[in-house]
Amino acid sequence: SQEFYDFIKIFTEKSYMNYGNSLFNIVDHLRIELPVNKNIQLEQKDFSFVIQDTMGVAHDNSEGGNLLIDSVNLSLENVDAVVIFEDSKISGDNNASALLSHVASRMHVNKIYFAFTFFDDLDKEIFDAEEDEEDEKDEQKKKYLIDIEKNMIEGCVDNKESALLLCKNIETEKNCCFMKHLMNERDFSSIKELLSKLIL
Repeated sequence: SQEFYDFIKIFTEKSYMNYGNSLFNIVDHLRIELPVNKNIQLEQKDFSFVIQDTMGVAHDNSEGGNLLIDSVNLSLENVDAVVIFEDSKISGDNNASALLSHVASRMHVNKIYFAFTFFDDLDKEIFDAEEDEEDEKDEQKKKYLIDIEKNMIEGCVDNKESALLLCKNIETEKNCCFMKHLMNERDFSSIKELLSKLIL
């Protein structure tokens, strides 16, 4: 219904000007259970997903507000996983590093995952593969994003042991998903890959 959409539209807002008086200022704890799209065929048929909350750097635009801390009132001890979503075209920016620093200081880093959205839109002159060598170009993109992420991890995760473990996980792609064809209405492979990793 329109009323419910008005309540949750914080999740779909694209303009930071609309973030201020959001539901994050009026609820103590948010829990949303989402049905999995029937087109995403998971091996774990009966697995139940619960999104406890979302956090972000733009949830509070009040004057003098701490954009990250004021948007997060969530105990991370009992959370199974946190996914940091990044637009591949601007990965490793200040927003991502602020979120990573906040999360890494409050939970075990083995529970932190990275999802690189709009992977197919990433286009840099440094990728020298030909157009018909899509697999090779994808590998170059992955290496590029992994290197950026490792630099971000080393710069914002204070605990050196945690930083090394995060870097190792991302080098082996244990904790990351490169989400190809994200907006394709028939291709759900990257979403399935991410959900399967989280379940396992």
